[in-house]
Amino acid sequence: MRTKSSISRGPITTRLISEMNEQGFPVGDNTTPDPPYGWTGQPNDTNTTFQPWMTISPLAAMPQRVEGALGDTGTEWRLPYGVFYAGVSRKQTEALADRVRFGLCNIERETVASDTGNWRIQKISCTGIGSTNKIGSAYPDYFTQNDTFEVWVSKER
Repeated sequence: MRTKSSISRGPITTRLISEMNEQGFPVGDNTTPDPPYGWTGQPNDTNTTFQPWMTISPLAAMPQRVEGALGDTGTEWRLPYGVFYAGVSRKQTEALADRVRFGLCNIERETVASDTGNWRIQKISCTGIGSTNKIGSAYPDYFTQNDTFEVWVSKER
């Protein structure tokens, strides 16, 4: 029997955003988050603060080769993501990235329901920790970092 599988990535991305929201900072879905994020008030004025924020971007994915019948193609996927962080200092940016990385990489053997069936997140790996960049176009400066992740999923039967 030949089966055709396609993945619904949206529910998996939503699960990752849910995990990122656990950190209590604004999260954007492939864009900047809804305000408030960044500076509240005029930067460098008394009583202003910087609200750290992050965003997640799905990157191009391909199905994995599965040993066995050709009809099973598309039941195993590696879904890459980019996660961008912004903070008022290098230390704050890296601390936020560390917390998010820990949370995402601890999602494993979890089922996500979709229109194309149930997909099991087997594991999430951080495949790259980006450099910390100082952004000097605003005063005072702020810092960013961009990490990459791979989400390994398989279709439940």
